[in-house]
Amino acid sequence: MILGSAALVGPDEKARHLVRLLREEALAVWTREISSDAYTGFGVHNHAVHNAEARGLSQGLIEERIPRFANELVTHVKDVTNGRQLVDLMHAAGLNVRWLALVYVAASSDVLKLRSNQTSSASSSFVTNCLLTEMITRSIKLVVREVMREALPRASSGPTAKCADATLAPSRLRRQVSMDHQAENCQMRLKDVLCEVLNDVFGSSERALGMWTC
Repeated sequence: MILGSAALVGPDEKARHLVRLLREEALAVWTREISSDAYTGFGVHNHAVHNAEARGLSQGLIEERIPRFANELVTHVKDVTNGRQLVDLMHAAGLNVRWLALVYVAASSDVLKLRSNQTSSASSSFVTNCLLTEMITRSIKLVVREVMREALPRASSGPTAKCADATLAPSRLRRQVSMDHQAENCQMRLKDVLCEVLNDVFGSSERALGMWTC
C-alpha cells in the first residue's frame, strides 16, 4: 500500500501491511509502479500481477541491494562510525531498519571472505560490531516498551492532576488526591520495571544470563 511515498513489501501479520512499508528511496529507483492495493483485501482485481510486482521489488532489495549495501560498508565505500549514521545510510539506500539482521548476515559473510584472503582489517570487524550493537539496542528498546506498557494500569478514571487543589470540594479533593497517589505509584512501578530490564541486560544473575542464552 502506498502511504505518502511508501509502499507495501509483501504479506505479513494481520494489519502489519499498514505500517511495514517500503522506503520511498527504494521506490524512486524502481522501474515499475507498485499497486497501492498489493497484498491487501482491496486488491482483488489483477491481484496476482500486483502482488508479483510488489514481491519482485522486495526480493530485489533482499537479494541484491542488501548484499551490495553490506559490501559497501565492509569495504568502506560507505563509512559508518555510529548507529545514527548507520540508520541514515540504510534509509538513503532504500532499506528499512527492520532489515538490520539481513545486512548483518551479509556483512559478516563479506568479512569472513576478506579474512580468508587475509585482507580483513579491524575497521571491517567494526562494521559488524556496529550492526550488532544497533540490533541489540533496538531490541532492548522494544523490551522496555513492552514491560512498561504491561506495568501501566489497563484503565484510567481520567486525566491525572499533578497536585491536589485545596479549593476543590471535599469529595473532588479526595478523588484528586487518590489520582495523584495512583500516578506516583505508577511512576515508581515504571522505574522498578525499567531497572529490572536493565539488570537483566547488563547483570550477571541467572535470569540475566538466561536472557542472553534463550
